[in-house]
Amino acid sequence: MVKLTTICFAAVVALAGFAEAKTCTTGVIYCGINLRRRDYPPDELVRALRAGRVAPDPRLIDDSLFRCIGGMNKKVVFAELCRGGCVDGDTDGTDHCNRDPNILDGKRHLDTEPTLQLD
Repeated sequence: MVKLTTICFAAVVALAGFAEAKTCTTGVIYCGINLRRRDYPPDELVRALRAGRVAPDPRLIDDSLFRCIGGMNKKVVFAELCRGGCVDGDTDGTDHCNRDPNILDGKRHLDTEPTLQLD
């Protein structure tokens, strides 16, 4: 009976470790929002911003890129702040910044006002 209890306890502890595991693949670049969706701890992302000399503002997490450098705890480092928003790299697996010059802070901006043509 004691052995069965010990085995069950060990299994619960092991599974609890998986629930707390940080999830990223070494070498892959992720948008902060995608790391948060993978249950990566927000406080770790704020620390990465701070280490990258970016204001440690939690609102900057979603539109920042982070590189997974791996290790036992799957650590990430800040790579870049995406002023035009962060783009999910579904097709190639690596997220990236939006480089569209008409988009700033995730919103489309037009350089000129639309003109009205009169007949």
